Amino acid sequence: MSVTSTFYTVDVGQAAQWLTANQRLYWRRKAERTKAWREATAWRARHARIPRLDRALIVCELRFAVRRRRDPANWAPTAKACVDGLVDAGVFDDDDATRVQGPDMRLGDPGVAGLRLLIYPTALGDSR
Repeated sequence: MSVTSTFYTVDVGQAAQWLTANQRLYWRRKAERTKAWREATAWRARHARIPRLDRALIVCELRFAVRRRRDPANWAPTAKACVDGLVDAGVFDDDDATRVQGPDMRLGDPGVAGLRLLIYPTALGDSR
């Protein structure tokens, strides 16, 4: 599988309080946060004019102001809401495994004030 050199960046920022795998939120609070992340990602993807992609690899980069040990996979629920926002924006028809690989959770460089989530959808070449 080859990856083309074209990639797109959607800087989601911190659209709402983070969703983590360790939380035990009341369903309504979780739904509110999920909706906020999803809508913010859809809006920012449209604003960035991300084109429709048949298939893509998505890398989610979490950035924190302070360097310390963290488990990036813990923020997967936030990333899932953001990927759903890309579907809402029309970047993908669906986020199933035939169209989307990832999201691959990564920690970015520290020193950024506050928290940010960056999503990089990258058009993939034919894997046959």
